Amino acid sequence: DVVWALRRQRPHPQGDAGGVVTPIAEPLVMRDRPDSPAAAVIRDIARQIVERGAANATRQALSIVSVGIGEGKSTVAANLAMAMAEQGRRVLLLDTDFTRSRLKLMLPGLSASKGLGAVLAGREHLSHAIARPVGWSPQPRDLHVLPAGDNSGDPSQLARLPAFTQLLQKLLGHYDQVLLDTPATSQGPGALELACLTGPALVVARPGHTRSTDLDHLTRSLREGGAQVLGVVMNSH
Repeated sequence: DVVWALRRQRPHPQGDAGGVVTPIAEPLVMRDRPDSPAAAVIRDIARQIVERGAANATRQALSIVSVGIGEGKSTVAANLAMAMAEQGRRVLLLDTDFTRSRLKLMLPGLSASKGLGAVLAGREHLSHAIARPVGWSPQPRDLHVLPAGDNSGDPSQLARLPAFTQLLQKLLGHYDQVLLDTPATSQGPGALELACLTGPALVVARPGHTRSTDLDHLTRSLREGGAQVLGVVMNSH
């Protein structure tokens, strides 16, 4: 099952969150090491999420969240998006981290100005802001990216904007899966609110970095806010 319960964690002596699933070390294993064990783990996680969405007979928006910066949330989001597209899903990777976007560094060819912020401000048409990742072989046919663009947006207010809610519904009309790469929850309430808006959420943590108490607080806050925590992925990168 994709739900890796917190009770299965064994905190390290330092108080860090214990192993929930096989660690994923490389940034983009689905692109650079598609035959590696880490890529197989990503495919299995993607398959379980897709099957759960299919069981609910609905297209799905999924928020990828983490407690702090540097825990591998963007790495997991990008790899999951690639795996889902590989499995025949039409996937959009949506960058909602205006101030600390990692995706624009990981995925070549993304615009620094055309993106979510410009679309919401009415400065750019959605079709012009959505891009396909470049430099991948083979090129993922059904994977698209909507970058954050410039840093004019406020991630803490995003989930409260009617324009964003309308945009998300529009995207779900075109894509089977929309993955939201959110800001770290330590940077403000934006990620929690986005996860509560989308419903399903996948938490990413990093051994030796994420404290089990912080992880427990995050998952509890998500559930209390109405989000459905699908599981916790331990990322060693």
